[in-house]
Amino acid sequence: MNDNVVAFILAAGFSSRMSVFKPLMPLGKETVLERTIRLFRDAEIKDIRVVVGYRASELEPILVRCGVRVIENPLFRQGMFSSVQAAVQTMGEDDEAFFILPVDIPLIRPSTIHALMRLFRQNCGEIIYPCFLKERGHPPLISRRLVDNIAHWQGDGGLRAVLSGHEGCACEVDVPDENILLDMDQYEDYRIMEKKLGYLDIPTKAECQALLIIAEAGDKIVRHGQAVANMAVKLGKALNMAGCRQNLRLLKAAGLLHDIAKGQSKNHDEKGAEMIRNWGYQTVSDIVAAHTDITFLEGEPIREKEVLYLADKLIRGEQLVSIQERFRTAVELYADNPEISINVARRLHNALVIQQRMESILGGSIEDILTFDERDTNQSVQSI
Repeated sequence: MNDNVVAFILAAGFSSRMSVFKPLMPLGKETVLERTIRLFRDAEIKDIRVVVGYRASELEPILVRCGVRVIENPLFRQGMFSSVQAAVQTMGEDDEAFFILPVDIPLIRPSTIHALMRLFRQNCGEIIYPCFLKERGHPPLISRRLVDNIAHWQGDGGLRAVLSGHEGCACEVDVPDENILLDMDQYEDYRIMEKKLGYLDIPTKAECQALLIIAEAGDKIVRHGQAVANMAVKLGKALNMAGCRQNLRLLKAAGLLHDIAKGQSKNHDEKGAEMIRNWGYQTVSDIVAAHTDITFLEGEPIREKEVLYLADKLIRGEQLVSIQERFRTAVELYADNPEISINVARRLHNALVIQQRMESILGGSIEDILTFDERDTNQSVQSI
């Protein structure tokens, strides 16, 4: 399905603002260039072409090893648009569209590329931009119909100017991927990317916001998610102080998103997990999938999914309640329905078992845990 779509990676520049050659900088266990190539590979784009110029001889062995096509731009000193023009001139008659991505924007998620492709296959426009919280980012997906306009453009403004002349045939797709806006202009940007590598499978607070907007989650769901997230982080922090390893960033994201599909499906836990997984956040998806029903045996370690399960059962709406109070309505409502009553009783039992296990670890009641320094906890939650 993606065979006739090309990905152009622009790697011909001087990296003058960085004073370090960006394509060869290490990013995790690979170079920035290799990471950018892998982005498109992971998104099932088979035809990847890299434009080279400055220090091309150092890049070409990597590109040969990666099995991508090399495009030499002898005019690279004229700026990035010369590389764009060199790229589009290699488009064949069977090529339907192309991505354009500078090499220094390497953390874009494959799910973003998939989202652009889905919209392109729906014939929604000749230019498709990814947007994060209403801001356009990289890479645009451009129809081959604009190749001649780009190849023969001689005015100012480069690619941006060409595309702005075709705004009438452009469309946007919202993505929960703030990395579409993150490039390496400065060395500090590179440091930020290095840090982000450690939690790419966990959406940031802003990405959670974008996910909730895309899912059209209502204010009630958002506020409940915020309360559960704060509770989960507080419980996780207490467990960490007792020597248990809890990922507070993961707890925060899972709390914010756990009810993302509430009201959209009878099994909103499964539906929400699927939505989150489809955007590339598997770790959070696994926890969200278990937030309504969970099996927890005596002696098992407390993991993030148990913490979220308990946090959700301690919050009704936005208010802290006891587990018994949280389940009281369901117990009374389904008292005459044996099948549902059994499920409610099991969930109540599991919540109490998790609470008891947590209290035994912490050496105090949940009420004691919740009397920790609120100011310190709130500051910790906001920084995650």
